[in-house]
Amino acid sequence: MAAAALRIMDHTILNAVGPATPGVAHSCTSFPPPVALQMQSAVAAFRYMDCQFGFPPEQARLLLRMLRFDSCAERKRWFEHVCACRRRPQGRIANLRRTGIEPVWKSVDEYVGEVD
Repeated sequence: MAAAALRIMDHTILNAVGPATPGVAHSCTSFPPPVALQMQSAVAAFRYMDCQFGFPPEQARLLLRMLRFDSCAERKRWFEHVCACRRRPQGRIANLRRTGIEPVWKSVDEYVGEVD
């Protein structure tokens, strides 16, 4: 059986499925801490799902790596639909040119430049 744990930034486990070590109960010590890239990727993904607009270039590259199988149009459509369901100013979506989220909608992946 595979084991997985959902934890927050201070490594507190919110929920876990399956023991990380057979015969050991769930605890912070039974699940090893995530590597830095894994934690940074998770933070970028949660910020995207939360419809946050400002992404530094490093987080935008991580998002592109995670979303590379979705087309640019699908990424933008999903973000706009989720924003429409949330209490976000809808007029801001049209003015996102300098916020860091635009490369996620215009670049195919983290290796290719912008697509016109």
